[in-house]
This record gives sequence, structure tokens and C-alpha cells, in this order.
Amino acid sequence: MYKAKDLKNDNFVALKIQKSRDIYNESAEDEIKILRKIMRGSNGEDYNKRKFNPDNPSISGDGHPNVIKIIDVFIHRGDNGKHFCFVFELVGDDLLKLKNNIISKGENDAYAEAEAEEDTEKDTTAAADITVVDNEDNENNEDNEDNEDNEDDIKGPLIPIPVIKYITRSALRGLDYIHKCNIIHTDLKPENLLLVKRLVDIDLTKMNPTDFDIKIVDLGTACWKDKHFTDNVQTTEFRAPEVIVGKTWGTSIDIWSMACIIFELLTGCNLFDLSEDDSSDEDDLINDDDSSDNSDDSDEEENDSSDDSDDEEDLEADFEHLVQIVELLGDFPKSYKKSDYWQDFFNKQMKLKGNPKINRRSISNVLIKDQHFDPKDAKEIEDFLKPMLHYSPTLRATAEQCLSHSWLKLD
Repeated sequence: MYKAKDLKNDNFVALKIQKSRDIYNESAEDEIKILRKIMRGSNGEDYNKRKFNPDNPSISGDGHPNVIKIIDVFIHRGDNGKHFCFVFELVGDDLLKLKNNIISKGENDAYAEAEAEEDTEKDTTAAADITVVDNEDNENNEDNEDNEDNEDDIKGPLIPIPVIKYITRSALRGLDYIHKCNIIHTDLKPENLLLVKRLVDIDLTKMNPTDFDIKIVDLGTACWKDKHFTDNVQTTEFRAPEVIVGKTWGTSIDIWSMACIIFELLTGCNLFDLSEDDSSDEDDLINDDDSSDNSDDSDEEENDSSDDSDDEEDLEADFEHLVQIVELLGDFPKSYKKSDYWQDFFNKQMKLKGNPKINRRSISNVLIKDQHFDPKDAKEIEDFLKPMLHYSPTLRATAEQCLSHSWLKLD
């Protein structure tokens, strides 16, 4: 994606240039059909069933204020072949950058406070020979320091809840529109939710909710309700359980992703933490050293088994994901037996294989104990998120239903 200048209209735009291989051209044609539908709306022509005309790739229509607007599409032919070029409106930063900026600001503020405290301690030490402190006063000071340490542990919402509500309403309106166009985004994540404004134009000390209007972007992997291009969809942390086990999926996978995004914006943490453990076992280090002399002999065997190893790692990661889902939402229903890969993960009773340790928890429990949220806020957030995380894709809340939830009512 490039920032470009539209010389005709004298403004800046976002320019996406597709690669020239046939597989990318086919993908671009599918994306153009989806973008046309987005711009024309749910009552527009069904471009899914219309043959693509490469001589007329242009797109027109009003679209939706919470979905990225496509301005133009054209084809560039050069030495490397045919390139589809997409011209989008230029908007602000994504929600991942917003989250990271706020976390960074908090760390910088904490560092500044720590330095100030250290300077105060030095001043106190220098004056110790002329200062007399009563024992009782000293004990009181120690108690106050303990209280200050406890205050440092207080987390609460990373982003103020009113701002989160505004962001959520904005994103769900766009998502509701996309779904009513019979389209599934398939890759909702903080990076694909962009602020209309740039962060440099937002006062993060005041956090005015109306500064946080959202546009859904990147429909390059989107598909139709009745026509999926692949089953390898969604970024891992935001992947719905039906996708993991190979069950029939639809628009509700976007709702699952949205719930994970909301939790991440509230806490700064993933709802399902799938980060790898980088620590190395001492025995592994010893084995690595011992095997160095035989590295040439083992290279060929490693290459032969690399594909199997990758599959095993993916299976282990998916299993860990399912363990965390069970910890939060309880056991999987028997309806998941109607999936392609359920036997890879479950026994006949739909219990996870191998009897893994399950640490039962709830969303409100995590928010209160781990993130120090107010119990009332935590319960309200849980009441909003749980219907978005229903195991059954058909019973999971829709974007329209989420928008009518009491938690999203204006404060």
C-alpha cells in the first residue's frame, strides 16, 4: 500500500498495486466484485454471479461510512505484466498502533515516575544526617509506600470504556453493512480497523470518543456467504472455533473476531494468548551442542520431515487454542462432531484428548483478577461479549443484535 497524490483532484489517496501473476490477477478480480457490491450496497447487483469484464474494472457507488471507500480501479500494463491498481480513500492509523502507543505512553510515564522517585530517595539520603524521624512516623511512611505500590498494580481499562464503546459501535455498523451485502470479511483484527483520523491529530490525554470513528479495511481476503475461496481464513488469535475444527462457517466468524478485538483494546492482552514460549530447556541446549558434529548428516532428514513437523506444530497450536477456549467457555457441544477435524482434538464425549489441565475461568473473572477492572464494568462487558463467543455459529449474536445491546447505549 502506498500513499499517492491524485493530481487531478489534488488530494492524497492510498494506492494498492497487485502483483502480476495469474493467481494474483484472479484474486484481484474477486476483490473487485466484492468492492463493487460494498459500494453499491445490499440492494445492488449480485456481482458474485456476474462474469468479470477486464476492460471495465471501475467501481462506483456510495458505500458505507464505516467501510473503506474505493475511489477507482485501473489496470497498469508494463514489462512485468498486468497489474490491478486499487485507489482507496486515505484514512488514519490502525487500532494496533493506537493500542501500542497507549501502552508505550504508559511505560514512559511509569519510567518518568520511577526516575522522579529515585531522585527523591537520593535527596532524602543526602539529608539523612540532619533529619530526625520518629519510629512511628517511619512506620506510617512505610505503610504509605506499600499503598503506593498497590496503586501501581491497578490496571483497569487500557482505553477508556466510553471510547471502546464508540469504536465498537462504529466497527459493528460497518460489519453489519458488509454482512447484509452477503460478504464475510474473514480477517478482522486491530490492523484492519482504521481510525478516520491520524493519531497525531488526536489528543490521547483527553480521549474524546468522537475522535475514534472507524473504517473497516482490507477486503482482499473477503468472500461471499455462499462462495468461499478458501477455508484457511482468519489470523490465529482471532480465529473462530468452527474454522479451527473444519466446521461449516459464515459471517459469524467475524463476530467472534470482533469480540477478541474488543477484549484486546480493553486490556492490551489477547483474549486467547497463543504466544510461543521462547525459553530454552537446558537439556535442549546440551543436545544441540552434542549434535553439532552430526549436523551434515541430519540436514537431509530434517528437510524430509519439515512438512510433517510444520503440520504437527500447527496441530499443537490449534489444540492449545481449543484448550484456552474451553477454559473460558466450557466444553464443546456435540454438534462439533459435524466437522472435518474433530477427531484430531476430541474423544467421542467431545472432551479434549489427553486430559489437558483446564483452568476454568470467565471473562469477568479475568477482567477483575488479572486486569483489576471494576466488578460492575467487568460483568457488563462479559454480558456483551459472551453472545459474540457462542459456540454455535447460528446462535452467535449478529452485528445488528450487538448494536442493540444495552452496553453500547450512549452514556
